[in-house]
Amino acid sequence: YPGISLAYEIKGRDINNDILFVGTKRGLESKLVPREGFKIIKIKARGIKRKICFENLTAIVIFLVSLFQSYKIVKKYKPDIVFGTGGYVSGSVVLMAAILGIPTFIHEQNVIPGITNKLLSRITRATFL
Repeated sequence: YPGISLAYEIKGRDINNDILFVGTKRGLESKLVPREGFKIIKIKARGIKRKICFENLTAIVIFLVSLFQSYKIVKKYKPDIVFGTGGYVSGSVVLMAAILGIPTFIHEQNVIPGITNKLLSRITRATFL
């Protein structure tokens, strides 16, 4: 999990750096992150299918909910930076942080970038490949 590796690197540079993950309750991160000793806040998020279907309507509603949840998280924790590691769950958090003027970065670990990172790369300060 690249986010955990990055968190260890940031903590290794200064033990006082606080790390907060945002994920979903059904995502792999919900088990991995706490097991590694990092805090995670879970939000509602769902990916959008590439074809036109009814499920995308609910995904859009859930995205709006996740934007509101992300707004509350960013306002409460006031991060110095927000680093997205891809996937639909990072979309609302990185977007909201960028809107609120917080420096944002993303990491794309796949050969072909996903839709979320393609869109976010237009508003983030840097994309790491």
